[in-house]
Amino acid sequence: MDFPRTNKKLLSHSDKIKALHERELDLDFDGDGLTEREERKYGLNPLSPDTDGDGLYDGQEIAIHINPHLYSKVPPSVEKGSNKEQHRENYLHSVQTLLKNQELSYQALYNQIAGDDWLGRSLDERVIAAQLHSGSSLDQIKCSLAQSPYVQWHLEEGQWDKDSAIGYIGELTRQFGAKRTQEEEISE
Repeated sequence: MDFPRTNKKLLSHSDKIKALHERELDLDFDGDGLTEREERKYGLNPLSPDTDGDGLYDGQEIAIHINPHLYSKVPPSVEKGSNKEQHRENYLHSVQTLLKNQELSYQALYNQIAGDDWLGRSLDERVIAAQLHSGSSLDQIKCSLAQSPYVQWHLEEGQWDKDSAIGYIGELTRQFGAKRTQEEEISE
């Protein structure tokens, strides 16, 4: 009757292996700030701190709500306390209000919009409407639009020069002004 005893040893050994495996799931093998368990949950490579190779660790990307499977770019920096920083914050605040997501970061927005023409233009149009509604001047809106992730991405990628960006902002604000005038005439 040695059989039951062997079963106990096998079960005991099996339990030890399971416990060891559970402990390993709580370790961060690649140093990216995510445990093995979290890496599996998100379908990431547990042996690579930067699954998509974009220079941001997987843990950083998840913390700022960026997809760690997609190559992310870092938006151009602006000097602390500068007017550009204030305009960028105004733009972001408008988007956070529109999307009802106060946790949205500029980095995440930049990576979501990137070169998506439809999304970039439509978001910029909504920001114009929101800022006009809140009483911002046309000059304030233009400065805010200059920090739009869509505009910044095109400049950073070399697809636009400064004149192209100014042209886009001018065209968008003119078109929006014309739409607004037509709506006012219709409502009278």
